[in-house]
Amino acid sequence: MSAIDHLSAEDRLCLLLAQGSIDAGARARALDLLEGPLDWTLLLDRSDTHGVGPLVFRNLRALDFAGVPEMARRDFEARARGAALRNELLMDALSAVLGQLHAAGVPAIPLKGPALADTLYGDPALRECGDLDLLVPPGRLRQAWALLLANGWAPAEAYTVDAADLGWLMESNMEYAFTKLRGRLPTILEVHWDIAWRWQRRGRAAEDLWAHARPARLRGVPCLTLDDPWQLVYLATHAARHRWQQLKWLVDIHELASRSSMDWHEARRVANGLDLTRVVRVSLSACHALFGTAFPAAFPPVTLPPWLRLYPEAPAASDMWKDALLPARLLSGTRARLMYLARVLLRPTLAERRALQLPPALEPLYYAVRPLRLGCRWTSGVARLGLRRLAGAPS
Repeated sequence: MSAIDHLSAEDRLCLLLAQGSIDAGARARALDLLEGPLDWTLLLDRSDTHGVGPLVFRNLRALDFAGVPEMARRDFEARARGAALRNELLMDALSAVLGQLHAAGVPAIPLKGPALADTLYGDPALRECGDLDLLVPPGRLRQAWALLLANGWAPAEAYTVDAADLGWLMESNMEYAFTKLRGRLPTILEVHWDIAWRWQRRGRAAEDLWAHARPARLRGVPCLTLDDPWQLVYLATHAARHRWQQLKWLVDIHELASRSSMDWHEARRVANGLDLTRVVRVSLSACHALFGTAFPAAFPPVTLPPWLRLYPEAPAASDMWKDALLPARLLSGTRARLMYLARVLLRPTLAERRALQLPPALEPLYYAVRPLRLGCRWTSGVARLGLRRLAGAPS
């Protein structure tokens, strides 16, 4: 029995229709499911929750809406139009930022979002997007930062970062969010300077990424794009950071992995260089379980971890400790895991600097502040959980 045989008809249909394109076999299975009774409210909810509504609508349209009630067709169409409008506004904002960075000589790579939808699905409207993501070289982050502030972007994070703090932020984070109002609608732009978990093998790996970036254009504006092997590793890592919970991230990986032009040996080299081979293998194994994605020889299948909750499970709320400790489950070898845990638990971040201002001569004391602050956060979290349980509230 396959991993999806136990799913409801609605969930199986959503998996078929969420793909970028459906072959003759998938088309026949979808039409068979469309002939039976379906809970269209459930199907609509699944596609919304997992960010695949535009793809489901496109494939329903390709099937001439066979068996689709008029009300359901209108609901899918309205949501697809809303996604298309949001993505159009995001593409406008992205092309403007790319133009400003290009004029200043700052290399930039759009990540995920409507730019990826245009590459994978041939239409930037076919991917649910809530914000923009942009990668810049670590050595050009200060210049990009100043340029964004000069062009009306403001920090969207709970804490602002000045020039003196930027070095601390770069050492402990891999991204920072900015916001800008367009009319009455805020646009969120996350600027990245790394693609994997913090402190994960920077230096030569970053140089390799930028050396393999390819020239591209977005609405006529020059930019760069990840080549397919780096794109695969990045998408797998991003899905892993969110515990593979939302279907749209796995659809992206499935579509990219299904390309005949993928250089799997190069993808393996990239993954090995970042110690992310297991991340890619789990991602491809999850795609195989849901979509039947073929396994390349470079990435043999792996048994999915028992804690992994795939579609149709709804994405769970973010958990600070689970998110921070997840890489320790995925890195290869005890030494790599212990080193990662040591960095997370002991190496000070901007948060420690904000919690206690020390003169430069005493900055080594931040290494003592880090575990103390984390211990206080963990203790207060456990206390809150205990109080909720005593009160009978759900945890």
